[in-house]
Amino acid sequence: MSADAGAAPTSARPAVPRLAIDARCDARHELSVDGIPVTVVQRRLLPLPGYEVLELEILAPSEVRFAFDVTVPPEARNACMTLGDDSLLEWFDESVPDAVAAILPERLPGCSCEACAPTRERRYSPLAPGRVQALVFRWHPGDVLRMHLLVP
Repeated sequence: MSADAGAAPTSARPAVPRLAIDARCDARHELSVDGIPVTVVQRRLLPLPGYEVLELEILAPSEVRFAFDVTVPPEARNACMTLGDDSLLEWFDESVPDAVAAILPERLPGCSCEACAPTRERRYSPLAPGRVQALVFRWHPGDVLRMHLLVP
């Protein structure tokens, strides 16, 4: 057995800064990413009864790469995520009230090839109640990530 068995591979990517979001409230988070000051403004919006939006706005002087670890509340009946005006992660359940669906951006177009036809109507979503969703991106100044929630 090799002396370095179990050692981390040397080609592993360096760790990225992470910001954990698990509370649905208004807050302000400050972090530094490679010496660049970043502020994340967190807002809780209540557009309709039973529907809330957790909004995370990135304020930075330039683009930065870091991770959000966002917890889907355990009591959530459904959730999806958008980035700006684009759909990012689909609802984890098919039942979305028409009043909520009318507010959101259009779904991303699905593949139209015959091999994908069985999954065209129902796409997989990694979101689930009580689970953490990690999002690692190169964020641009002014990006707004939103988690849309259907809650009791």
